[in-house]
Amino acid sequence: MSRFLFVTLLLLSPGAHAQVQLDARLPSSASVGLLEDLSINDSALFNSSFCFKNGGVLVPGWTRPADLANSTSSARGIILKLQVLPGHRLKATYVDAAQAQNKAKGNPSAPQVLSKEQYTQEILADVRSIYSEGPWGTLSCDEERHQDPLRHVNPFAVESINGYETLSELLASLRQSTETR
Repeated sequence: MSRFLFVTLLLLSPGAHAQVQLDARLPSSASVGLLEDLSINDSALFNSSFCFKNGGVLVPGWTRPADLANSTSSARGIILKLQVLPGHRLKATYVDAAQAQNKAKGNPSAPQVLSKEQYTQEILADVRSIYSEGPWGTLSCDEERHQDPLRHVNPFAVESINGYETLSELLASLRQSTETR
């Protein structure tokens, strides 16, 4: 009986258990379905997940593609189509999220859902969120890393959005399109 009591106390004592240390992250090869898993020229749809560093707009490599085909909720607004370019760069294009979801669910000739004005307003709102820091805006890539030190940010630089290399060019084109109506 005393041997049983000794073993029980040994197992229940706090120093007797090994403790797993949070000292490493899984290698990226163990991750499936992330931006960093895509090959050059691959493209996928993503919800906006920008971070910024040194005046540049980036997307963390841990960002998961949107699964519009299996989503039970209806997509609204816009979504980013990201194409991977050589050198950890991306070409981004805003697309109509509802149309993209209809195509993902098997309707390749799905019509556009957003009007040109709605499309423009959605892009403006997303660009505003890029300029807004904090929990509902865009964080610096360093802040992203600080919030979850086990997650490797591995950012991809956004080379262009809708063909424009700066946000000011994109905004000017949107302004011009609203003025011509």
